[in-house]
Amino acid sequence: MEVSRRQGDFALVGVAAQVSLTEGLPGSVISDVRIAVTGAADTPHRATEAEELLAAQEFDAARCTEAAEALRSTLHPVDDLHAIAEYRRDVAGELMIRAVIEAHGRAVHTAAA
Repeated sequence: MEVSRRQGDFALVGVAAQVSLTEGLPGSVISDVRIAVTGAADTPHRATEAEELLAAQEFDAARCTEAAEALRSTLHPVDDLHAIAEYRRDVAGELMIRAVIEAHGRAVHTAAA
């Protein structure tokens, strides 16, 4: 997921998520999750605190929101002429929720196939 000023521009913020589910358990328990943020700071950011909140848990929207808050609290974005740091922090949290939901949906679809 990304936000950019125009299509094809470098991302002001980009978030990637990968989700694996625990096989054999009812529901959709996340066995592993990886979340990375790019474009918000000088270097890519691995959202390990958010990953810890989501891993080994049943997937749910409230937990995703809590993980997004953890991401926002650990991300140190930069101000530049394209966006202020606070905007990047907020967008990163929202994109993280969307990316995790999409990655979870793909994992469920793959597990069902």
